[in-house]
Amino acid sequence: MLSLLLLIGCALWLALELRVGAARALPYPEVAAAVRSVYEGEPLLADYRAVEAMVRRGDIEGLSAFVAEAPESFLRYRTLLALARDVRVPMARRAAFYEHLLAAGLIEPLAREEVRAAFLEVARVAELAGQTERALDAYTRALPLPAAALGVARLEPDAERRAELLLRVGAPADAQRALARAPKPPPPLLAARVYRALGEHERALEQLERLLQAEPTHLEGRTERAWVLLALGRTDEAAAAFGSLDEVARTRGLAALAAARGAYAEAGERYRQLAERSGEAGALWRATEMLERAGEPEAALPLYLELAQKRSPYRTDAAYRALVLAERLGDAAVAQRAAALLPEDAYFGALRHGLPELLPVSRLERAAPEVLERAAALARVGDREAAIGELLVALAAARGSEAETVALAEALQDLGEFRRSAQAATRWLERGSRDPRTWHVAFPRAYAQVVERYAAAWGVEPELVWAVMRQESAFYPRAVSTSRAMGLMQIVPATWAWLAELLDDAAADPFSVADNVRFGAFYLGSLMDLFGGDLERVVTAYNGGPGYIGAIAALEAVQRDPEAFYRLIDRQETRDYLQKVMWGYLVYRDVLGDTRVAEVQAARADPP
Repeated sequence: MLSLLLLIGCALWLALELRVGAARALPYPEVAAAVRSVYEGEPLLADYRAVEAMVRRGDIEGLSAFVAEAPESFLRYRTLLALARDVRVPMARRAAFYEHLLAAGLIEPLAREEVRAAFLEVARVAELAGQTERALDAYTRALPLPAAALGVARLEPDAERRAELLLRVGAPADAQRALARAPKPPPPLLAARVYRALGEHERALEQLERLLQAEPTHLEGRTERAWVLLALGRTDEAAAAFGSLDEVARTRGLAALAAARGAYAEAGERYRQLAERSGEAGALWRATEMLERAGEPEAALPLYLELAQKRSPYRTDAAYRALVLAERLGDAAVAQRAAALLPEDAYFGALRHGLPELLPVSRLERAAPEVLERAAALARVGDREAAIGELLVALAAARGSEAETVALAEALQDLGEFRRSAQAATRWLERGSRDPRTWHVAFPRAYAQVVERYAAAWGVEPELVWAVMRQESAFYPRAVSTSRAMGLMQIVPATWAWLAELLDDAAADPFSVADNVRFGAFYLGSLMDLFGGDLERVVTAYNGGPGYIGAIAALEAVQRDPEAFYRLIDRQETRDYLQKVMWGYLVYRDVLGDTRVAEVQAARADPP
């Protein structure tokens, strides 16, 4: 997919020519006829030159015809964006152009600030075009931008519906304000959900009691009330409330209640029953945790083995834990079965089976798609964004050929685009490729000079920095997460402010490659000092926080048995993060070491 941010940058020349924001079309100055096109003299860029000429003439109809007739290409997307933004184009047509852009999947999901700004732009055009439903949807996607909130308020006058919308997108405080301005009291269930999302459980309970006085059999109200009572620590009342629900809801609630009371054996059995009745893998994983806490690893082992054979996020975790427990319990047959369930190209699999052996030399045939020459021509004339864009369009169409995918990805990485190029190569790794060129592109040494400089400055291996960067941002410098983590190394604002103070650099930019890598490498170095160089602790602390990981590492169970560290991390995200970053680190360090990189570079220059 092409990045909307990339498109915006590439469209600057069109925006200037079309006078985006002007009240009317401006005649093109006569002297412009003497201006030489940057695409002049490049036969492969004749269409770029033709579009540029239409722009200079102010030929809106010609540009519209071009986007209607042209095949999928970066130039078509660029022209679509310019037309969508041109005030001389009727609003309804501009809205249609935006629809085409959105349908093409042009928005880079990691660039959340730019994504929100783009949807805000779409919303404004759709609203002016009278497309209220489309505008409301776009304003909602642009939340929590203040202008987006105003748009939602403007287009959705009903306070209750507005509050539901805001609650659904994770803005409970805004939902509460919407209800406070409502002309009548809100429905109790909606008010209770808002209060519960805000952590105000007493007020949520008041609303639910009010609802159930009027409608004693209201199922959602009864369910919400049971969970609120549990959150308030009123366990006897919660037990009675859960006991009146249907079988699955009752089992789920009583399992949580038993866990809260410390009755781990009971909780384990109830979670096992929940998994059996609902088919939820998460319930089975929770059952194993409770049984281990109860000191019953023998009872947990068959559940781990069962979970390791299901398609779920817990599959690898369960297989590795089954292996550990089976070996500890002396069950060689189960240990062998568990080891066979560990994926080879993954961290836990590498611990058991060793690292993959790549081919000694690349066997990919020479692939020279025509777009490589076109991209080179665009780069020569200084249109780097278009060069990247053309390669990305071709990359999306090259999924059936490993050689072509790798050739395009290498060209993209030469231009500094690492995210989608690495993702395309990774898909071939998932199909079993052992070609070193493919692995090199899937695990690029992105921004090598910067990474090597700051890794050395803070005493961190550059391979660790790349492994963290690959997982955190997929090498996209303007990535923003749902928790507002920023840039290549995905540093949250509070940590960024702390690091800026330590490094005495308040002016540092989280979206600068150099600044973000410098801060991220410094933070990794600090964690290395804190955890005595234990990489697994360092990696999990980078994701989950040093306080959280430090508390787990200090547990008596972990002191007795280091293998318990993995199991006692109760956050799925952090467990997955550990495996993916440590796998990347091993690949960068041991599979694609310096010698291998030199071999791959030579193979690129002289393929078979």
